[in-house]
Amino acid sequence: MSSMDQTVNRTANEVAPPVTLSIITIVRNDLPGLTTSCDSLEPILADDVEHVIVDGSTESDVRDFLSLRRKGRLQWISGPDDGIYDAMNKGLSLASGSYVLFLNAGDRFQTPFPMANLRTLISRSQAEEIPPVILGYSAEVYGKRKYLRPGLGRETDVFMAPSHQATFYPRHFINTNRFRCDMPVGGDGEFTARGIYYSGAVFFPAVICEFSLGGVSTSYSRINVVLRRLKETTSPVQQLKLLTKLVLWRVLPRKLFYDLMASYKYTRFTDAAALPLPTGELHISRYADAIGSNWKFDPMGAFPSLASEYSHMSTDPKN
Repeated sequence: MSSMDQTVNRTANEVAPPVTLSIITIVRNDLPGLTTSCDSLEPILADDVEHVIVDGSTESDVRDFLSLRRKGRLQWISGPDDGIYDAMNKGLSLASGSYVLFLNAGDRFQTPFPMANLRTLISRSQAEEIPPVILGYSAEVYGKRKYLRPGLGRETDVFMAPSHQATFYPRHFINTNRFRCDMPVGGDGEFTARGIYYSGAVFFPAVICEFSLGGVSTSYSRINVVLRRLKETTSPVQQLKLLTKLVLWRVLPRKLFYDLMASYKYTRFTDAAALPLPTGELHISRYADAIGSNWKFDPMGAFPSLASEYSHMSTDPKN
């Protein structure tokens, strides 16, 4: 087996416990970004947390780094791919966790993080016939500016525009679903929307990650990418919004552009630990005809019982 096709498993124990959470990282020629992501995950590494790394680098530095890494439960594969969503699909095929999160090279997992609460929520969710997608806050970063997504008081927006870096996908969904490689720009949004539609979702009020603005989905510098996004978007309203953002991108300084984009839906902050986050969970059932029609707010505290929390959820497509 060549080094360009190598899969490595690193586990402290011969017989490892079942994996609760798989975190998948996609990297291509970005060792500094990968080390940033790996370092941010160290506080939550445990026997039931698995890190899956899919490396599409043309240089050997990432493979050399992974070959020497001994921290946590690690799987990695290195080789060519057919784009970001093909690489993410490879990660899904390797992951064994009950839930899966994508934290790509350069993204940072939030610390401190209420991992015990997440484990409890995952355990309860697994007891359901159809475990829901779990959504959280993300922090979008540009320079010293940080924007909380969704903004405080706008938590219901998460069901319409979730960030894949703050989305935990359940095992039952990823067993039978993959990212669409024919949507090279908006494939993550389509995949997440599909997961929420078929699984329902619960909003977990914690900041999951930080990621830098300026990537494919948050930059309007490349006309070919904008044109592709217009092609992938069937709504005339969304197409008009994209064209408006393109104009603003070209006339405004970057800081002002991102401030404007965040002004009506996100919350600007400096310290995540000081954010007055809500103490509850928000739910949407499967097959929701109208986003928001099945919201339910529950006090978190010691977490409500399964019956009281998920009694509104139905596996009947008509409901």
